[in-house]
Amino acid sequence: MPEPRSGSSIQVLPDGLSERDYLTQFMREFGSDWNEDAQITTETGHELLISREMFTDHKTGMSKMKREGRFHHVLFISDTIKNPDEIRLELGGYQDETLYLLSRYTIRGKLTHIITAFKKTGSLWTGWSGYQSTSETYFETKRNGALLYRRV
Repeated sequence: MPEPRSGSSIQVLPDGLSERDYLTQFMREFGSDWNEDAQITTETGHELLISREMFTDHKTGMSKMKREGRFHHVLFISDTIKNPDEIRLELGGYQDETLYLLSRYTIRGKLTHIITAFKKTGSLWTGWSGYQSTSETYFETKRNGALLYRRV
């Protein structure tokens, strides 16, 4: 992995905002509003569909925005999607494909790993999840797929 980037230029969002406010700040990074989808192309040519689904529990339909403090890190999640340290492709047991965009930041003196996952849906990769972890061991489990891109 490249050296962790300084997180000092990206805002850690405060407590107390609504889920819609956090989602609005996240989606604005892609030129959209909280209730709109956005589409971008990665360095590897993958077309990503970004929406509130990144923060939705796919089993229950409930929001994951405030789970484990991810709302604090939504701007790091968006930065990772736009400027990942690594992009990896993992094939699942049912021939499903997951594209991981991964980054590491030093945030308030602590190494923080940002993990984003996109699932293959037709010709697009749909945003499935985005979150942070301070566990190096856990982060390494997301680096098992084929390396498609590494920031230099």
